Amino acid sequence: DNDDILKWKSSYEQCIHEKNDRNCRCKSAEESEKYRLKGNKSFQLKDDQLALYWYNRSICSAPDSSTSSLLALALANRSAVFLKLQQFKKCMLDIENALKLGYPSDLRSKLDKRKSICTARLDQVAPIQPPPLSRASSYQSDKLRIHYAKESGRSYKAEAVINKGEIVITETSYASVLNYKWHCLYCDHCYEEILAVTECSWCSSGCYCSTICRDRAWDLYHWIECHAFNILQQVDDGARLSLRIILSTPRLEILDMCNPKFKVECKEWLTNGSYTFKDVSDNVLERRIKNSGNYYNICSLLSHSDKYSSEQMNQFYIESCFLAFMFGQRIIHWIRSLDLPDIVDDCQIKNVNNTNIAMLMVSHIQQLRTNGHAITKMVASSKWHKIAYPESNDFRRVSQNQQERIALSLYPNSSLFNHSCNPNTIVSFSGRNIVFKATRNIPKGLDVTHCYGPHSNHMSRKERIDKLLKQYYFTCSCDACYSNTSNIETFGNALKCHKCDGPVNQVDGHQTSFKCQLCNWSMESTKVILEISKCNETFSRAQELWKSGATQAGIKLMEECISDRKRLLHTFNLDLSCSYDSLAKFFADIGDWKNAYTACRKSVKTVQFLYGNDSIEYANELHKIALLYFNGKQMQKALATIDEAIPLFDFQCGTSSAARRELDDMKHCLLGYLKEQHAIH
Repeated sequence: DNDDILKWKSSYEQCIHEKNDRNCRCKSAEESEKYRLKGNKSFQLKDDQLALYWYNRSICSAPDSSTSSLLALALANRSAVFLKLQQFKKCMLDIENALKLGYPSDLRSKLDKRKSICTARLDQVAPIQPPPLSRASSYQSDKLRIHYAKESGRSYKAEAVINKGEIVITETSYASVLNYKWHCLYCDHCYEEILAVTECSWCSSGCYCSTICRDRAWDLYHWIECHAFNILQQVDDGARLSLRIILSTPRLEILDMCNPKFKVECKEWLTNGSYTFKDVSDNVLERRIKNSGNYYNICSLLSHSDKYSSEQMNQFYIESCFLAFMFGQRIIHWIRSLDLPDIVDDCQIKNVNNTNIAMLMVSHIQQLRTNGHAITKMVASSKWHKIAYPESNDFRRVSQNQQERIALSLYPNSSLFNHSCNPNTIVSFSGRNIVFKATRNIPKGLDVTHCYGPHSNHMSRKERIDKLLKQYYFTCSCDACYSNTSNIETFGNALKCHKCDGPVNQVDGHQTSFKCQLCNWSMESTKVILEISKCNETFSRAQELWKSGATQAGIKLMEECISDRKRLLHTFNLDLSCSYDSLAKFFADIGDWKNAYTACRKSVKTVQFLYGNDSIEYANELHKIALLYFNGKQMQKALATIDEAIPLFDFQCGTSSAARRELDDMKHCLLGYLKEQHAIH
């Protein structure tokens, strides 16, 4: 709506003029108080993580302390959570800041008491050295080379044997955006989890884990995005990232890409590895292209503009024109403030306009559809479920790790990996850095591959081919698509053969025709499908009973479901595994740890068989059962399981993952307990 657009632009421009005043319209006393009261309620309900989230939101929204005590109140309330979580330094810092910012004197006794507790505890505890900060760094193995092929463009091949576990590439994000679903839960710059938020001084949308990230974000992009939360919510992550790509780029390189001649020649050089420069004046261009920065690499990535529908292209143009209308003049002023080197013509910089900015963003939006990377993190599904998925009522009581897409990012060099449904590298993230590690030995001359999403462990061959063709515009011909023999496809959805107990699967193209993969026995499926449908209903009813607090009734119904599924489904069917997993949660909910880990072991066995000993899925199952052993005081079993899980998490996710840290904490606690017991005896 044009009226809304003009209103947003007017509000944005007014906020820019008010930016030296913390009390501009982006700060809200009403919002701050609302979030603080939600934090109080969560704290009373003993949901400390949720209370921390709401207090952080309150702090971000609070007006300047010279006109309101809301910031001091929110900091004081948050200090109570930190005290409970035994984060004594953070508690002390919040108390000191609250007192400086005008905390009511009649309430001060509460803070004084907390402060004395923190002082006493900090005197008892030896200081812990914080982990080193994740530094922006890039690395590429000298065993990797870029290969040029007419049919597939640029890709990576092994120049020498790459051993399993070797890092082949580490790259820092060129630009990235946090998904709004995780706003104020993860840092808007480095994507680490936020405990004590560092807020933007002028708006309520900038949420960071430290002043370092806040200042870096301001220098790169937040100087434009500050006060623009409502504007940026109108476009998707790809459009927002296209804006950040421009803001993260040296201004001279933006000018170059606004020059059609330079853009064509640069793309020709980077795509084909060679270009014939025609005259003496082109020598300058040749030198600059050969010594180019990553923005030239970005602009040479395939955009597949001929593959998008007219509706898609219209949407791309609308989003880019919208952003150029909102921010274009400020971006142009920023570009024109550049101290020009001699090689840039004055006319070139004077001719930059909103159309140039919009067209660059259109190009990047198209490129990101096939070249963007999702930054993922392993998140406990129970931890932030209420915030990230407000529409869901699946408020789980037992923690379970799951991979979540936290942000969208662009890594120019990493975009050159070709796809395989069973790749020979695996990806992990450390802040804004992406790390590619070999999952097996890669012989010299072989393609070094990465999975774009559709993996043979998680999708059928048909699903993978359809998804890759729809999103990436190619038909996959990797080994996994030719062999079609993964355990997940053979057993994951298989019924049980009544003759040999083998896996029974649907015959291609026949919805009601099933055949055993071992003995070729064919079965009539109508009756079995009806029975499976009834099992699924039983499973859902058991889950509902558990959610409503009727755990014992849920256990009884889930055991009935398992009994029926064991009769109908193959031993390694995922639905049967899910039933055991749910039963383990139910038992854990009432503190019956023995039955919980007994049920969980059966789920672990299935996951290990289907996904393999090195898989992240198996690592997550080990983490889960280690927790059950730990709570059930099965010390030796817990330690053995932890020792098996830690190398898997190190390999799959790096050494700084939340699951890895939790396993370390459990191991430290167990070893301390066993040492005490040994001393007693």
